[in-house]
Formats: sequence, structure tokens, C-alpha cells
Amino acid sequence: MDLRTETNPEPFDPQDRVGELVAVLLVAGEDADRRTVQRALELTPGQLSRVIQASSGAVPGLLVQEHGDQLRLVTHPDTAASVRRFVQAPSAIRLSGAALETLAVVAYTQPTTRAQIQDARGVNSDGPIATLLQHALIVEAGRADGPGRPTLFEVTAECLTLLGLGSLADLPELRADPPQSDEPRGTVVELAAHKAADPL
Repeated sequence: MDLRTETNPEPFDPQDRVGELVAVLLVAGEDADRRTVQRALELTPGQLSRVIQASSGAVPGLLVQEHGDQLRLVTHPDTAASVRRFVQAPSAIRLSGAALETLAVVAYTQPTTRAQIQDARGVNSDGPIATLLQHALIVEAGRADGPGRPTLFEVTAECLTLLGLGSLADLPELRADPPQSDEPRGTVVELAAHKAADPL
């Protein structure tokens, strides 16, 4: 079935389509390809973007999260305490300071390579990277141009959800002041500083 065009004369109210978007993502149960959702709802790319925008705050307790070309229905960060109590967090992920610092570097600089991560931290980061990959908090996201074409890393949608972030744009701003001597090396550590005391 052909997608509607932007010149379709029929009136379009994105609020009217939010329920359909939420239903489709609920049935998907996992990441759904943006174009597949677009076809299911018979919308143009621009119309789908407007529906996603209209969904913000429209369904209490839920958010439509975008990660690249993928869409996912997630719980709102405001509900985190209740959700955590419900599931009793039996498998809470506890990360070391090194892993949290590595996660912060990836979040703020992605896509980034292993060498860039190690340069930012000043120490070998193979162990923390392996831990983050194991817990699906970061993912290999292709290869960089250049000698050896090193692997690029990005944070996952699951990571953003666990951190209560709708997107990378919600990351706290980096501190302008230099870290004190007892703080982790480098400037890309704000996320670790915010999360170091709590399990994900």
C-alpha cells in the first residue's frame, strides 16, 4: 500500500493517531523499525514525527523513545520507583567506577572507538568495555574510517531506559570546572558522577 503524501488534503491531527502508535509499539514488544511503523499507520515520515512528538505526555506513565531508526515504548522516568518496587530489582546491574566512567565516555562522545575511550580515561578500558557489552549497555555500531577500521561503540536504547533518559539530548551538561584530584581522570565523567552510587 502506498504511503500518503504530504499534499494529502485530508486534515491531519497527530493527537488522533497517538493511540495507534502506542498500540503498535506495545504489540511489537521490542524495538520497531521506524519505516515499518510508518507503513502500519499509513503515515508520511513527517506525519509520523508529529505523532511521536504529540505522544510526549499524552499517555501517562509511558514514552515513545527514538534510537536511530528504531522506536520503542518505554516507561516514563517518573514511574521508575514504582516499577522498581514491582519487579523488586532482583537482577539490578551494579557497575564499577571504571565501567561507569567508560559508559559516560561512550554516551558523550559516541560513536567512539576503543582507542578514543582509553585516551579519554588514560587507562586500558578493555575490561569495562567487555562488561558494558555483556550487560547490553553499549553495542558495536560499525567501523570507523581510517587505519584498521576500528570498531565504533554506542550506548543502547536499553541503557538510556535504565538511566531514565529519553535520548542523549537529556544527558546532563558537562562541568566546565576541572575535576579535583580525587575525581576520575578526564572531563567526560558527569554521567558516572550522577550514577555511581546507584545500581542501574
